[in-house]
Amino acid sequence: MKLTEDATKRNQETVEAFIIQAIAKEELRQSATNLIVQHPRTSKFYLLPKLHKPGNPDRPILSACQCPTETFASYLEKVTAPIIRGLDSYVKDSGHMLTILDSFRFLGEHRFIFTMDIKSLYTVIPNDEGLRALKYFLDKREVLDPPTHTLLRMAELVLTLNSFVFNGEHYKQIGGVAMGSKLGPNYACLFVGYVEEKMLRDYTGIKPDLYKRYMDDAVGAASCTEDDLTRFLTFASSYYPKL
Repeated sequence: MKLTEDATKRNQETVEAFIIQAIAKEELRQSATNLIVQHPRTSKFYLLPKLHKPGNPDRPILSACQCPTETFASYLEKVTAPIIRGLDSYVKDSGHMLTILDSFRFLGEHRFIFTMDIKSLYTVIPNDEGLRALKYFLDKREVLDPPTHTLLRMAELVLTLNSFVFNGEHYKQIGGVAMGSKLGPNYACLFVGYVEEKMLRDYTGIKPDLYKRYMDDAVGAASCTEDDLTRFLTFASSYYPKL
């Protein structure tokens, strides 16, 4: 969405007001004043070519260095990191995946391996549904400090105070999470984890023996028939159409 002016100053005032109020309510410690960015700057938008893909399509990147919500994003990244590692589908990196595959054994006579990819993950997550997924996982923390509603408000500010400059014009991202935000990877991963959990619970057919995912790339193995696997993949692909 195009803006008529730079919203950085207004965004900074919103962030500062939230921090002061949260400290006053004892939802954040006094040290939370460190989350207020000193000398905030406007985020900058640029395009990064995907050299590994035909035609070298552009990947939209938002450089959020020193923007008013950068420290919020960094803080939430640390809070959500342990939750990410607890997802059933969690894969840390290629080495971790190789270890998983090395110990995997098919459970039946049929042996299929499949992969799935999510298109444009960061930008297709509706803010309300993404925050609902985040709340679901934050509520599962053993120690609810800071309170879930405080962390959700911080996440909401990261998502909605998302203004930037491009070619001298000012804009605001109105949906999804910016690629470039430190919150982006964990937020997107938790949202998919939330959808996966519901999808696997609702599916009544034969499920894969193995299902793992690294961000937007999933891989699995199944001992069922090809028809059974096709039914699962069709269900998974249509369960949440935006993904």
